[in-house]
Amino acid sequence: QMLDESLMTTGGSATELGNLSVALKQLLWRTESSALSGGLSVELPTADDTVIENRALFMRRSGESVTVAPYLGLLMAPTDRTFIQGFSQVSFDTNGETVLVEDRYSGQSAGGRLQDSSVLYASVQGGVWLYRADPAADATLTGLAGVLELHFNEMLQSADSFAANVGGVPLEFGSVGNRANVVNLTTGLTAQLYRRTNLTMSVVVPTSSDRQFDSELHIGLNHYFGPGGRRDSGVRR
Repeated sequence: QMLDESLMTTGGSATELGNLSVALKQLLWRTESSALSGGLSVELPTADDTVIENRALFMRRSGESVTVAPYLGLLMAPTDRTFIQGFSQVSFDTNGETVLVEDRYSGQSAGGRLQDSSVLYASVQGGVWLYRADPAADATLTGLAGVLELHFNEMLQSADSFAANVGGVPLEFGSVGNRANVVNLTTGLTAQLYRRTNLTMSVVVPTSSDRQFDSELHIGLNHYFGPGGRRDSGVRR
């Protein structure tokens, strides 16, 4: 993407194709009340370079980073009314991106490479069905569940950074400081409609010292296509 001086001073908008992500998933193990799956997602650098420029400076960050992220997912239904879901993923920036900054008056330039930190993502959810319609009933609301989730994200090492002095202007790029971790707590309700659609409304509250927001309201809609149609906790007993 490109940010020029006119956009920064008067506003504007643009549309472009971002990075393309491809994910593969495989069911590794399954019983009547539990399932374990694993997979790998790859983010390909299909977006344009990021360019920021004005009359004095020109800065470009290349869009060449390839990110791979293996993951595992676990689903359990200990009883007919309760369910537990867990998810864990580690994201790796495999090659980083180059940064170039140039002073247009003096012609001086400097460059470096920035590689994002590897990040661990982990979450666990517990839920209980508060209401479930009779399997033979032709009802709109076929289930109502209360859920409680804990999300944990942590940088596994400090991200790259570099400093440059171009045309007498000190500049610093990348993330400077210690590794960060974020812990969020989510609670809400999931309504199952027609046994094919889950409508979820939840509230998210950060619980770690690194609070990136005060609170959030999440609304999600998940519809199941194809034959069968019945989706309760995700597994059959």
